[in-house]
Amino acid sequence: MAPYHTVWYVLPMPTTTATPSRARAAWLETGLELLGEQGVDGLTIDALAQRRRRTKGSFYHHFRDWQQFAEALLAHWEEHNTLQIIELAEQGRSAVEKMDRLTDLTVDLPASPANAVRAWAQRDLVAAEYQRRVDRRRLAYVKQLCRESGLDAGEADLIAHIVYGLFVGAQQMQPAISPQKQRKLYRTLRERLL
Repeated sequence: MAPYHTVWYVLPMPTTTATPSRARAAWLETGLELLGEQGVDGLTIDALAQRRRRTKGSFYHHFRDWQQFAEALLAHWEEHNTLQIIELAEQGRSAVEKMDRLTDLTVDLPASPANAVRAWAQRDLVAAEYQRRVDRRRLAYVKQLCRESGLDAGEADLIAHIVYGLFVGAQQMQPAISPQKQRKLYRTLRERLL
């Protein structure tokens, strides 16, 4: 009888197209899309899995439960729609340039997820805390830019509230104000007030 030899071949494991962090981010991006389209009531694990063409098991691989997902979604929204925008606006050299960059970065943001988060915040304490934190951070940044442009603290506070109120109001309006018109509104306001 011939000797029996076992030969092990080491083959590279197939790689997935998404690393765990990218896969998790994809769940969150899909969550923002669904939230914007259907509100928080339409944002279910089943709807997410169906939209992503994944199993609910895949969802649970990335999130312990709905509450963990909801908090991660709100944190993702805060990071991408506030903190990163401020970071990019800060690349401007002057307060005016930063304000113009902020305008350009925000007018193209889809309003529906932000509106859905505001509605969600009316009935959920965690969402309300995220919304308050985002509003405070955005308002503080606009106030900072007003101070950098030479306004005193009182004027900066008033102008920041006007500018941020315009931003929130423009997101709520139906029909929506076009990004081009929003740019013109902000620049007109900036030229008259700063």
